[in-house]
Amino acid sequence: MFNRKGDLALSTNAIVVLIIAVLVLGLLISFITGAIGKGSDRFLGELNKLPDPPEPTSSKIITSSESAVAERGEYAGFKFSVYNPFPTEKQVAPTFGTCAPVNAGSVSLAPRLVAGRSVETWTVQALIKEDASLGKPVCTISVKIVDGTESAIGNSDVVIEVRS
Repeated sequence: MFNRKGDLALSTNAIVVLIIAVLVLGLLISFITGAIGKGSDRFLGELNKLPDPPEPTSSKIITSSESAVAERGEYAGFKFSVYNPFPTEKQVAPTFGTCAPVNAGSVSLAPRLVAGRSVETWTVQALIKEDASLGKPVCTISVKIVDGTESAIGNSDVVIEVRS
């Protein structure tokens, strides 16, 4: 009778196949994470290169980039700035109005606290619908002060050019 206590025998072929499988898995993981990282870095780099809008003032409280360009199914990027005309810090809540070529759920603008008599700038990414009409529609950004009165302080237009 055979008495093999804890005998573990693997063939040389099995060991070689196991090593190759682990190496291939490691290469696949590094390739996929590298490709994803480069894509997101490229997109964030493009957003950072967007020109700043004109400086807002007490007479023009909100200013935005004059235009943005994107193809169907891609993101259009632009910036807008808001001036808080009050002497105290206020919570500013921007809203992106209905805009024909933009996927409604793709634009999220979080309210921010803006110090008294200072400027805050937002960067916007708007996903253009796959079936958007070509052209240059005008889209509107509105801003409200959130202090119990919800008072509107201004709006600004941005042209989003849709290309094929």
